[in-house]
Amino acid sequence: MKNISWNLAIFALLGCCESARILVVLPAFSKSHHLVYRPVMRALADRGHNITYLTALSWDDRPSSVDQRLVTANEKDIFNAISARTGMKPSADVSKLQSSSTKTSSMYNSMFNIIVSISLAHPMTQELIHSNEKYDLVLSEAMRGSEAFSAFAYRFNATGVVFLMRGDNSWPNELCGLPDNPSYMVDATSPFTDDMDFWQRFDNLYHSVYNKIESYYNLREQQEHVDNYFKNLSENWPPVSRMVSDQALVLVNSHHSVGYAYPKAPHVKEVGGVNMPSPKPLPVEMEKYVENATRGLIYFSMGSMFDFDKFEAHQINDIFARVFSGREEKVFWKGKNEYEGKFNNILQSAWFPQIDVLAHNKTKLFISHGGISSIMESVSLGVPIVGIPFFGDQQKNVRQAVKKGYAVMLDLSNLTESSLSWAIDEVLNNPKYKESAIRQSQLFHDRPMKPVDEAVYWIEYVLRHGKVMQPAAALMPFYQVYLLDVLLFLVTSIIVTIIIARKLVNLVTSTLQTHTHDWEESGDSQFDSALAMCVSILKRFPLVLIAVIHFSSLRVTDAARILAFFPHPVLSHQQVYRPVVQELGRRGHNVTYVSSFEWTTDCPNVEHRLLGLNFIGELRNKIFDFSLEELDKRSSLLAYYRSFFSAPLKEAAMVISQNVVRDPVVRELIRSEEKFDLVMTEAFDGYEHFSVFAHKFNATSIVFLARGDSSWANEMSGVTDNPTYMTDFKSPYNKNMSRMERFHNSVFLHATRFHGYRYLVQSQAFVDKFFVYPGWESRPPLSRLVADQALVLVNSHHSVGYSYPKAPHVKEIGGVSIRQPKALTRKIKDFVEEAEHGVIYFSLENYVDFSSPFKEEARKIFLEAFSRRKERVVWRWSGDGLQNRPNNVWFSSWLPQSDILAHNKTKLFISHGGLSSLMEAVNFGVPVVGVVMGKDSKKNLFVAKESGYALDINFRDLTVETLDKIIDEVIDNPQYKRNALEVSALFRDRILKPVDEAVYWIEYVHRHGKVLQPESVHMPYTELHSWDLSAIAGLMGISIVLLIALGIGIIIASLVIVLERRSATATLLLKDKDKTS
Repeated sequence: MKNISWNLAIFALLGCCESARILVVLPAFSKSHHLVYRPVMRALADRGHNITYLTALSWDDRPSSVDQRLVTANEKDIFNAISARTGMKPSADVSKLQSSSTKTSSMYNSMFNIIVSISLAHPMTQELIHSNEKYDLVLSEAMRGSEAFSAFAYRFNATGVVFLMRGDNSWPNELCGLPDNPSYMVDATSPFTDDMDFWQRFDNLYHSVYNKIESYYNLREQQEHVDNYFKNLSENWPPVSRMVSDQALVLVNSHHSVGYAYPKAPHVKEVGGVNMPSPKPLPVEMEKYVENATRGLIYFSMGSMFDFDKFEAHQINDIFARVFSGREEKVFWKGKNEYEGKFNNILQSAWFPQIDVLAHNKTKLFISHGGISSIMESVSLGVPIVGIPFFGDQQKNVRQAVKKGYAVMLDLSNLTESSLSWAIDEVLNNPKYKESAIRQSQLFHDRPMKPVDEAVYWIEYVLRHGKVMQPAAALMPFYQVYLLDVLLFLVTSIIVTIIIARKLVNLVTSTLQTHTHDWEESGDSQFDSALAMCVSILKRFPLVLIAVIHFSSLRVTDAARILAFFPHPVLSHQQVYRPVVQELGRRGHNVTYVSSFEWTTDCPNVEHRLLGLNFIGELRNKIFDFSLEELDKRSSLLAYYRSFFSAPLKEAAMVISQNVVRDPVVRELIRSEEKFDLVMTEAFDGYEHFSVFAHKFNATSIVFLARGDSSWANEMSGVTDNPTYMTDFKSPYNKNMSRMERFHNSVFLHATRFHGYRYLVQSQAFVDKFFVYPGWESRPPLSRLVADQALVLVNSHHSVGYSYPKAPHVKEIGGVSIRQPKALTRKIKDFVEEAEHGVIYFSLENYVDFSSPFKEEARKIFLEAFSRRKERVVWRWSGDGLQNRPNNVWFSSWLPQSDILAHNKTKLFISHGGLSSLMEAVNFGVPVVGVVMGKDSKKNLFVAKESGYALDINFRDLTVETLDKIIDEVIDNPQYKRNALEVSALFRDRILKPVDEAVYWIEYVHRHGKVLQPESVHMPYTELHSWDLSAIAGLMGISIVLLIALGIGIIIASLVIVLERRSATATLLLKDKDKTS
């Protein structure tokens, strides 16, 4: 914890921004909203920022730097307007408040539309809108029925930040670029939790679709508000749908301890509990009352919104009074003094200091309506709950509390004395509720920063860096996010292909009929072969079509015993893991580190077990010893398309694994009876089979990834990639893609998934063969073990990649391997510091051995180019000697890369574009010239180019002139250095150092287990991708169409019968008439 405290001190001293002008637009009439936001405003004011607070409720004890502007309105007029629009009457029955989730959502939209209209029309607001004031940042509630408020950020050309009173909102998630997965993500107004059966998921899907349709429709009214109240200002603004999505930051008053773990867009940050003050002693009169509570205290509050007098709830009032009066506990009842003096054990008041009451050691139970703030306060102080929800998100909040074991729920519309008495007795007399409440309280408080400090940190972060965390999907049109244009293209292509195929079949058939006689005479065997091939292809065409359709449809802790099993024979991977292993050992944990490289550590708590993988050297030679032409092929688009049909990285991992399990160290580990609390592996990176170690040792499982942007790792983490803007690390594309690129990316994503699941079958057979130990017979399938991770640590950061959504148990620790630079050794130091025009550092690591005969051409190019330069060159050279070395070139097989890049003489880094190398360059603010080498190199360098601190070059284009020209451009153009320094500032701007954050989360899951894990990791593929829901919806759609067709058919048949009868009748009449005449 010392490191965390030290980092927080550094944040306090260095992390501050220049004083900013901040506009806070919060005209909501609900006091609970303002109580959440005001602590953040106070903290911002304390840090020197100037705040203009547009509010409907006065803040009397506000800081002096807060300029309050009241937007008041008659509460009765507002309530009447809401009643007229929603039908919610003051005398409504209590049961009518508990509406369906769709009605509740509609009610919310209607209420907020009225509030938005009243607030924007207010003279104070209009004066502000048409003023000449300047603001750097606008904070509002613009994502929940108040989308028009997002126009303030455009009006003042300021950074937009949204604050949400509650999490689990499907509409804000939609606007943030990460639509809900209805298989396990539920809206705040839904009565369900994240654990649903089939019909609940179906109901949730219906609600999700309904809510989105209604919310998109509601944007029309919000657009009218902008057009009406921002007159003469909004002509050139984008539509409100884009303005509201264009937020740099979204702060959410939620936390997984009181809700559930679900994925969020990267610019969405949880700050639940931001309004929790430190508890104070009770007022004297209340304290005297509590002192005599020998059996404890029950606190009862239904919040400020529920008024028994406004609703037909008097009989409920009496139920509470009769039950409370018969109990031995004292009762604090927040409400009117209706029973004052009637009962000795009941104290009624219109106000209680809720935090102070809940914090009192006499408080045994909280009877609450289940509002999110009340739930958080109860969890924060470890008090169990009897929940009686009546509106909005309360039912879901209480259900989550019941699921977590610290609450019992009652139905307000069916409340009786017996049910209320039972619930109180159950919670007070069964210790499991108190134990669960304390456990959730520990989880709620276990954070690297206090919520208010974190909120301020992220607000100042976007003031410094702008919209760097905003994912591309946030600003994409609806049809792109849902791939509707790609699906339309695919369906059109299939239809066109079928038409062409039919035409070809008809053409071949007609040609056969016309020329059969001639071919029979000539006995043309070549035609027979060609015809057989055509028939074969046409026979298989349906299978190909089915495959295409299938792919298009897919979408401070006690010392622990830790096994760190990292056999991957690539040193750059080990350099990512070792700092974490070392730090865990330094903090007192006992770590057994298994790897394939020699390593000496001075930490007595780390035991290194070295694998004797003798075949690795030969394997690496095969991998890296290739010609320049072959290298160019490996980085080409053709190689990308080949990956649709194979998985070379996984195949290589299997070859390595087969040798690893035969190593004596591993065989002994499998047979051993050692005890481990945590197991860390690379189980998503081709080594899925090693996740069985967690089962063997009955330990918590953690995965490390040496790189981010892994679509397979995201799939296993329960958040599948959206190919509209998310790309795998092997992909040549970036987040901004054309329609055809998005189509190719979508196909590649599904191919990656296919190979991943196919490889799991091979891995299952591998595990069954080699991992036999006591209890293996009851082992779950490997697919479940791989996904069942408590934590996934990823060596990535949005400054060197791109912002994309992650599962809540996936944490970025990019730069964990970067150490503090040290002074250079004497010889290198003299060579570098005597460089009058600076130094170029050149390293392609193990990708190119320039001493190999295959690389002679490239060696000559680099030597010739370097010899022409005035700068000195430090070259990492893996051979024995460098012939014809120019005087300005220093070479060595090993160089202290971080120390060289950190030196102020270093002007340029020529690199292969590996992720670790780019992170080091970014960390030290050094521009890059990248030589594309394949794998993730192409994508990494593409991102670096887009960020403006790098240029890249392919080997096929490598000449002395092109190399010299690109080096001149990067060194002589100061923009590259400026951009490198900007990205460096972004990379280093964090709450904790990467290694401290990694250790914090490892210790977190050791303390709390799998609490960060979303429900989606346990879902079958069909449920995760909603195939079962889609099938039912499709069948229902077909049934409806058939019923309509049947109905139309019956109507038509009936009409025909009627007409025929009339015609027959008319004919008979005519015949009778003819006879008569």
